[in-house]
Amino acid sequence: MSEADVHFELYRHLQNAIEEEPDRDGITFGTARPEYGENIEGFADIVIFDDSGDAVFVVEAKKPGEPGNRNIDPYSPDVIQQAFGYAGQLGAGYFCTFNGQRLVMFNAFERGQTLLERSTKSYEGITDLSEFADFLLDEIAEMERGEGEWDALDAAFIERVRSLHEFVAPEMTENLREQLDEDEDFQSRFSDWADDQGLEYTDEETDEEEKRHIEEEFAAQAAYLLINKIIFYRILESSSAYGDEVEPLTISIRRVKEDLQDYFDLRSWVEDCWSVLSSSWKSQRARVTRSRHPTNDDANQDVRLGASGRESASTDSLA
Repeated sequence: MSEADVHFELYRHLQNAIEEEPDRDGITFGTARPEYGENIEGFADIVIFDDSGDAVFVVEAKKPGEPGNRNIDPYSPDVIQQAFGYAGQLGAGYFCTFNGQRLVMFNAFERGQTLLERSTKSYEGITDLSEFADFLLDEIAEMERGEGEWDALDAAFIERVRSLHEFVAPEMTENLREQLDEDEDFQSRFSDWADDQGLEYTDEETDEEEKRHIEEEFAAQAAYLLINKIIFYRILESSSAYGDEVEPLTISIRRVKEDLQDYFDLRSWVEDCWSVLSSSWKSQRARVTRSRHPTNDDANQDVRLGASGRESASTDSLA
């Protein structure tokens, strides 16, 4: 789906929802306008007006682009700045960024808050645009009545991390598969590690779909570990106790891997992935074992835990 398709589909469903129910208890919507450029610099993807012709909110929609295209992240500062620019020129009270699966609504004008610190509300897992468009109009109306709730600060932080993960994880999966194809030593170590977790990665009965699922799960968890490292580094960087000892983290979108290698030992980070994910998968397997074979016999439980311990010893040899 192209970028034009992404915002046209949302526009179409918003317009249908307005025509079906313009009055939303306190605000009456008038129309949705795609590619709107009257009396502003540039063209806003979608602008929603009330029945008086005043702009209510703006939507900037970006397609899920090529790998490395930050425009797929609704929290991207560039996308936020662009959407805010249109909202500011039109006097709209809200603006949204949308990538086809996640939409983030922002409070356009908030006294004392910088643009990236404005109140937000995130909606993820959007699959039915018709239903969501109707819901979004109700959400905006609630905000206008002063009854809506923005995401709490901690929830907003978590949503930002999740959105970043949605961008990083597919990249991690692609890089993992390239490494598996090109590096025989890495392929051997990954296969041995997966088999040690009981994942049967090299089993003859394991089909390609199952292997891809294992690879995706590993990459998804590895992406979270990398994000955690970056967040922790940022915390140290901003700390008065460590700030002078930590070099500012500066990453260019055009050389992400190279810049990260300047700050982190990526080989060590991969070893961390083996270790942390080994513990995670062993814990999940232990829970499954206990659920399948419930018993009060401590001796039997010790046997199962002992087996996990032997697995741990074998996976530790990877590090």
